Amino acid sequence: MRCIHVKRAASGVLLSATLLLPLAPAQAAAVSAAQTPQTIPAKDAAVSQKLAAVQPANAKLNKEQALAIAKSYVQLPAGAELVNSSFRDRDSWRTFPEWSFYWVKKDENGREEGPSINVSVNADSGELTSYNYWENKRSEGGQPIERAAAAKIAEQFLTRHAAAKASQVRLYERNTPNEKPPLGNQVTYGFLFLRVVNGTLFPDNEIRIEVDHTGRVVNYHLNWNDNITFAEADELISEEQAAEAFQAAARAKPTYTLSWEQPGQRKPFLVYQNPFDFLVDAETGQPLTHTLEQLPPEQEPVPVANRPLRPHHSGGSLTQEEAVKLAGKLLDLSGYELESVNYYEDEMSSGGVWGLHYASEDRAQGDSKYLSVSLDAKTGDVLSYYQDRVRPLALESDEAKKVDWSEEEIKERAIAALQKYSPTIASQLYATSETLRTPEQDERISVYFYRLLDGIQAATGSATITFNLREGEIESYNVHMGNETYPAAPPRHVSAAEAVSAWWDEAQLELIYAVPPVDHRRVKFGQAAAAEKRSAKLVYRVTTTPYEEPYAYHAEVGEWVSLASGKTISLHREKPSDIAGHPAEKQLTLMYEYDAISPIDGKLLPDKPITRGEMIKMLMITLNNGRFYAERYAQKKATFADVAASSPYFAYVEAAAEQGLLGTGSGNLKPDEPITRRELADMLVRALGLHKLADYDSLFASNVTDVAADERGTIAIVTTLGIMSAENGEFKPAQLVSRANAAIAFSRFLEKRNELSLGSAPYNMY
Repeated sequence: MRCIHVKRAASGVLLSATLLLPLAPAQAAAVSAAQTPQTIPAKDAAVSQKLAAVQPANAKLNKEQALAIAKSYVQLPAGAELVNSSFRDRDSWRTFPEWSFYWVKKDENGREEGPSINVSVNADSGELTSYNYWENKRSEGGQPIERAAAAKIAEQFLTRHAAAKASQVRLYERNTPNEKPPLGNQVTYGFLFLRVVNGTLFPDNEIRIEVDHTGRVVNYHLNWNDNITFAEADELISEEQAAEAFQAAARAKPTYTLSWEQPGQRKPFLVYQNPFDFLVDAETGQPLTHTLEQLPPEQEPVPVANRPLRPHHSGGSLTQEEAVKLAGKLLDLSGYELESVNYYEDEMSSGGVWGLHYASEDRAQGDSKYLSVSLDAKTGDVLSYYQDRVRPLALESDEAKKVDWSEEEIKERAIAALQKYSPTIASQLYATSETLRTPEQDERISVYFYRLLDGIQAATGSATITFNLREGEIESYNVHMGNETYPAAPPRHVSAAEAVSAWWDEAQLELIYAVPPVDHRRVKFGQAAAAEKRSAKLVYRVTTTPYEEPYAYHAEVGEWVSLASGKTISLHREKPSDIAGHPAEKQLTLMYEYDAISPIDGKLLPDKPITRGEMIKMLMITLNNGRFYAERYAQKKATFADVAASSPYFAYVEAAAEQGLLGTGSGNLKPDEPITRRELADMLVRALGLHKLADYDSLFASNVTDVAADERGTIAIVTTLGIMSAENGEFKPAQLVSRANAAIAFSRFLEKRNELSLGSAPYNMY
């Protein structure tokens, strides 16, 4: 890859919206090598002069020509300055050369005030390949556009700026979940356009477009390869035959997992992952990997050790002196000197870790070597090892023979290393069938291991050992083991057949073109051209019902579960029947979608008074953009005597109290009592951060006549902002609040919070 960079200092951003100009790509491409480029501002003259004569060997457009085309695609804000230009040659990841340009609006002191705009063009054709618009400021208030409107904008953008590609793609929404309405006004919609060849999808070629809540296109990315040939098969197997092939080859095994949104969680649960994560040849019905190789048969796992081995150390934690001594015993450290030592403990280490760092230098040869090793302070097991050698260029070019080890011999050496260096861990690790295969010229090969408990893969636990074949030694060694706890025996769980059936109910067959991946190492060593032609073949794949986050089939309860939160989910959630046609249907639906209001026997009961606990739950979920993590409060001491840790409202109440949204003077909260309009108003004003201002009741003029003097400020704020209403001069502060009215109030609260720029980070919707 050849790269040319011109870069200036850059920092923060802020300014008005900028949209791409309505210029057809044919017009942009017409800016030819013979055409005079646009005038460059004087402040950019030095940049331009440096690169004006640059003509990359493998591109038709030089920098000046590409810049003129890139500028024709956008309407730059007044004063925008070109701060970076770069060229990237075609390589094995992308078949076309590319020029990229980056502009930022700066103030009179040279500080960036935004927005920042990136434009990249094909260095041969001038075609737009990527565009990014970013502005670091809160956007305007008001309701965001809906997804349907954003989709039209994306399609118009595609037609205007990539007309040649627009006719070859179609909007693909099979991977788009049934979206929730946004809780705030800052939302970004993502759209995926896939290439269609002979009426069949080719997912490897795609165009991605993102549209923000105001209708501005903020991202465009083209991933395309014209060096692909597409074979038309004479005879294909039917969808029914493909379905039979998928079900026959399905591999369903329970595995332990941990929800990643709960980093401190120690209790794994069993799941069945998607058993149809492979392809089926559309001509032969043969199961294939995603690299279009024959799906290998399942192999019995090979244990590293059949029994627990004797540890290096027992009886208390290693001292620093003991750790250094043990490292010298286990490793060949001749010629090395200890440079530094560190010790740390974290939630993933059961007894602390010693990190030792060594260096060696051959001054005569100018050959420097570095070595790092980490030891479990409790057992002495080696957790990681890394050896680095820094050679002068002359030495790097010297030829050296590689050791002649077979893959089987390499695996045996890796197993022996685990037994020697990490004996207490070794008996839980099993060799996989996977090794990192390398071409003849490559010097490294890696062997992988994973952790099994009673034949079930653990949530954490793996090892990777990489050999340097030129040196004939281990170059890196990494073992990772979590500290979660497991049951003495696997819990009762559903059968593999039931899991396969559940996944198949969510499956949809698709006939697509697939192409074998580029072997980047073959390109690296000159065995293949960066843009070699490849042939795509027809295969079937299975897509499953899309959801807003990754999910699996909970093996213990037989339901779908979010891998992010660990909570059971519904892939086909039905709207409660008793809100259709209700005046607050939209607001109730919004709260229901984010679980801010829970159904009772399948109904939302909109006219039922909302309780204090329900209201606090609704508040905390809306304040957190629908992503509230109750587990973070599991170990907290109860603030209120009548809201214990076992209460469904405990985490919400503790979060509200922690953020000052609840008065904590009273020992009881009475979470099951209905709330009044007075109490709702007070909590919403606190959530807006305006409760201190509300104390100055004399500041507020109000026509409301039925409120006490100390309530005037609070009531004036919610009624003036339109969050709550007063009719005929009466607020009725003692009146109970229905679930419907609470949903309306919270929806209006969210709108005003965004208008006043009091909201949090944008919620991205894909």
